[in-house]
Parts: sequence; C-alpha cells; structure tokens
Amino acid sequence: MSNTCPANVPLPLDPALPRTENYEDGASVLRSASFSVDVYHENAVLLAGTLLGSDGDRHRHLKRLEGGLFNPAHLAHYEKTVLAEVVDEELAALAANGDGVPRGDLIPLVRRMALRISAEVVGLDDIDDARLSHLTRLVARLGDGILIQWATRDHAEVMRDALAGKEEFWAEFVRPALEKRRGQARPGKDLISVLLADTTLSWSDDDILKEALLFMAAAAFTTATAVTHAVAELTNWLPGHPEAREKLADPEFLRVAGMESLRVHPGRHVLFRAAAERPTMPDGTPVEPGQLVLVDKFHANMDEEAYGGAAGEFDPYRTIAEGTAPYGLSFGAGPHQCLGKPLVLGTAAGRRAEPRDGTLALLLGALFRAGVERDPDHPPVRPDSVHDRYESFPVRFTAL
Repeated sequence: MSNTCPANVPLPLDPALPRTENYEDGASVLRSASFSVDVYHENAVLLAGTLLGSDGDRHRHLKRLEGGLFNPAHLAHYEKTVLAEVVDEELAALAANGDGVPRGDLIPLVRRMALRISAEVVGLDDIDDARLSHLTRLVARLGDGILIQWATRDHAEVMRDALAGKEEFWAEFVRPALEKRRGQARPGKDLISVLLADTTLSWSDDDILKEALLFMAAAAFTTATAVTHAVAELTNWLPGHPEAREKLADPEFLRVAGMESLRVHPGRHVLFRAAAERPTMPDGTPVEPGQLVLVDKFHANMDEEAYGGAAGEFDPYRTIAEGTAPYGLSFGAGPHQCLGKPLVLGTAAGRRAEPRDGTLALLLGALFRAGVERDPDHPPVRPDSVHDRYESFPVRFTAL
C-alpha cells in the first residue's frame, strides 16, 4: 500500500499556475508543440542546450544522435556484460564486508551500480572504487542543481555547490575522457565519442560536459529511486499475496511491478512547460506566450479513468485502460520522453533483436535472489525535500 498523497508531497509552486489534472490532459500538453522546455533558467549553466533543455531542430538532432546509444546491440551489451558484472561485484563486496547476514543501504548500493553502468554509456574511464566514490559524491551535488526547483535549501547556495561540482566533474572525469578520445583514429560508441564525431552541431567542451553530467545525474537518481521504491512496495505487498513470491524469479513480473511502482512514485510530481505561443490548456484555460504551466504527473498517474479504482495503491495485477502507459507519465511523453526508457524498462522482440528485460527488472531480480528485505532494526529515512524519494533505505540480504 502506498502512503503517497498530495497532502504529504506539498508543492512549492504557485497554485494559480495553469495545470493539468488527469492523464489524458497531461499527455496532451507534453506532446504539443505549443509548449516548450524553456523553463530551466535558474540552472541554465547545467542544462541549457542539452537534450533535456532544448527544443526544435537541436532537440530532434540530439534525440536521433543520442538515441543510438540505446539501440538493440548496445542494450544487449549493457544488460549481458556491464550490468551482470556490476551487480555480481557489488553484491560480492557487500557479502565480504559483513559478519553474519550482510546489511547495507539500498540507496548508495543501487546508485553505485547505476553510475558504473552510466559511466560506460557516457565514456568515463578507469572507474575504480575510489573514483566511483568520488563520482557518487559529485553527482549528488550536480543532481541538486538539476532539480533546483525542488530544493528546500537556499537556491543560491545549491547552485554554488553544483557549479563547483561541475568544475570538479570536468577536471577529474570528462576532460581526461575527451583528451583520450580526441586522439583515437576511430570513434567509440559512448556518448562522448558520439558527440565528438557529430558534424551537424558545433560542440564546445562545456556543451559536452553538460550532456555528460545530465546523463550521469539522471541515471543515478532515477534508477536508485525507482529500484528502492519498487523494493519498498513489493516488500509491503508480498505478505498479502504469498502466491506471488515465486514470480520474483520472473523478469516480466518484475518489469510490470517496476512500472507500477514508477506510476505510484513519479519522482518530481509535476513537469514544467512554457507556452511557446498563445495556446489553451486542455481544459480551455488560455495561456500567454512564455507563461509557465504545470503537467501534474502525480494526478495523471492517479487518474482512475486510466488506471481503475484505488489508483493510489500499488497493484502489479492492475488492469489499465487501452492506450495508457503502465508507468503513467513518469518518463514524460511526447518528444521529450526520457531517452533512457528502453534501458530501464527493456524492449519487445524485433525482427533483428531479442527482447530485453531492462535494468529495473534485472536489478530487482538480482536483489531478490540475494534475499533482500527491509532491515527491521533501521527504518528508512526520507529527506527534507518535496521530492518523493528516500534518503536512506537500510536492507539485509538473507541469501548472500
């Protein structure tokens, strides 16, 4: 049972702003060319011109260019080689460091796994244990700046810290990777190599840096949060559904459960858009050019017309309306839908490609095979934030 509701996830936003209130209207705004992503002003030094922070021709080009990182061959490599090795090594290290039943915190554990996979995608080199710990701290600082609208600390302080983190990320990780790849005769298949080889856009070092930090922060926060919420929901739900325990070995069930958890926990529960012209909202509200509007992911994902009764409850057996995304608007919709969705959720079989389970289902499967359960002596901790996530989620592993 989920305890998420509007009362305990308050919005630090002007209630007078036009906003959507259901799934259909939210998806309509996200798919409309009448609304832009020209909303990242406070953190433009981190996001301006990136895949997340651009519209029009630039965004279309970036989407085609970077979408190649998630083609069937690359997805197979990430799942079969990178993820499998990362999970085995991280769980083995956890088992080796404890006496009796291994214990740990799911947030840093999964974040480390996600960052190691993302470093491979981005092209960051020589990520040993010390550099991974350094990278983890840096990405947390950068993530606070990327999510500045949700920060409860002084925003100027958050951005100063994020900018210092950006400079450190450049010096320690991105600049060495760029220098190495600039000397290669043949371009590689990671993000940095792809951007260096692009002849359509002119790429400054700062442009490449921003794209790299966006990929790393998105992976660390999105994956760690999604996996943790799914473990939390499943460990709450399973005692009432003992027949489902055997399904924990089924990647398709875990994929469905992961999508249901993503629906119930959409992270930032609104998306910002700006009116690009003089449109009207789906409910008929007129909007002036440049005016900020809100796509309410939370209420879209709780829409009972789309998701049936008791939409606020976690239920992997849920039947949903035809044409409705099982994960709600948690990955967005339209041109700016999250590019990494195939990596997280997997893909169906194609004419020339095997189906992929996705990192969310595979990580959940590995954790449950290791006997993950809540640590009864240490309850989870929520941060001082309006963002729906855990600061700490202590667990133990009974099968390591």
